[in-house]
Amino acid sequence: MEGVALRWRAATVVLQGLLAMTFLISGISALECYHYSYIDHPTFKFYTSEQYIRNCSSAENVCIIAQLTLTIDKDLLIMGYKGCASKDLWDGPISSFSGDRHFAVQYDESYCLGDLCNGYSKKWKVPKTPIEDTAAEISSSNQCYSGFDHTYYGILQQTMRCGRGYNQCYNGSKVISVGGLQTSMIFRTCQRPACIDMRTDFTSNINITNKWGSCCSGSNCNSNIINPTNFGVRSTTNPYLSYDHNGSGFQGLSLQLCPLLAVLGATILGIWG
Repeated sequence: MEGVALRWRAATVVLQGLLAMTFLISGISALECYHYSYIDHPTFKFYTSEQYIRNCSSAENVCIIAQLTLTIDKDLLIMGYKGCASKDLWDGPISSFSGDRHFAVQYDESYCLGDLCNGYSKKWKVPKTPIEDTAAEISSSNQCYSGFDHTYYGILQQTMRCGRGYNQCYNGSKVISVGGLQTSMIFRTCQRPACIDMRTDFTSNINITNKWGSCCSGSNCNSNIINPTNFGVRSTTNPYLSYDHNGSGFQGLSLQLCPLLAVLGATILGIWG
């Protein structure tokens, strides 16, 4: 009987120690960041996800705030993302710009260390067009429909007189993905004869995929309404997110606890063996 009692006491001590270690590690291992996505347009303002708290993976060491701003002449489309990210801590904030006479692309990204440090709103500079270049100083006689469109609304975009050298009109359908949000949009603008599409390789969190696009000759030749297969906003669910409407950041058991539980089981079996 004394042997059984000693085994019980030994098992209890080991169990208490491993449980204390488990809760200690689980409490400090997971970074928490706010997770939020949005697509903002003067007409399409409702493309937002609910902000919630995400438990970052072991590979994600920072909270991030990112924004991509597209300008086509006088029309503006802003995409934003907050969440977890993996970052080399020696790198600073990222800011990049590209564009030409009729469109501009601005991407900005900043990150911070610490739980829920990305809960604030950040304002970045909005790019403007036209961009000064020698080929665009004199306006041509060509005119095109210009801006962003969403066929769900059937909105006909504004027309714009093209810059010199822009004798083509562009009409293209693109899929915009921001975090868990995804929608199709129509891009229209003046283009050069080479019909070079705008850059779409941004980041994994904010991405624009070309479905198709083409150029045509003749004023306002890009007025055709395109019907994307998915004109609504779709929200995807990430199975790795722990989310709480009340912002309490409930966490399930981390995968990092599995080895500890295995050791715990093996130790108890060894004591009773």
